[in-house]
Amino acid sequence: MKFTRITVNDQQMGGVPCIRGLRIPGRHGGWHGGRWHGRGGSPECLPDLAAADIQEALHYAAEAVRERERLLMEVFPGVSVDAGVRFGKPCIAGTRMDVATVVAALGAGESCEEVKRNCSLSREQVLTALRYAAHVAAHLPPARPSFDRGQKGKP
Repeated sequence: MKFTRITVNDQQMGGVPCIRGLRIPGRHGGWHGGRWHGRGGSPECLPDLAAADIQEALHYAAEAVRERERLLMEVFPGVSVDAGVRFGKPCIAGTRMDVATVVAALGAGESCEEVKRNCSLSREQVLTALRYAAHVAAHLPPARPSFDRGQKGKP
C-alpha cells in the first residue's frame, strides 16, 4: 500500500514518519490501544488532522505491526529472536530477557525464585530458558579440541 499522507523529513522529528509533516508520528497518529492519546484527550484537539489522516495512520500502523512480526522469529516454544532486541540473542518470548542471562544466573547459584524476581519472569519462563539451553546443547555437534602444534606432547 502506498501511503500518501505519511511523510518523512530528516530535519523533522529525527526522520520519524509523520502525518503530512504535522509532527504527529504516523505509526499511531495519536491512537494507541483503541484510545486517543493526543493533547486534550480527543482527536478534536488537532483541527489540522482530517479523518483521512487518521484512517491512513491506522493503516500505516497496521502495516508496521505486520512488518515487525515478519522480523520476529520463534526459534523454540517460548523463545524468540528479534534483530532489534538484545542484538538478536534468543530471548524469552514477549520480553527483552535473553536466555543466556537466565541460564547464567541459575548456573551462578541463584534460585529459580531469585531469577524470577530479578528478571521479572514467571517460573514457566525460567524453565523455558532451561529447556531451550538443553535443546541447543543436545543438538550442537561435539566439540573437538584444537591443539597448538608448538606444544610438547600434543599432536
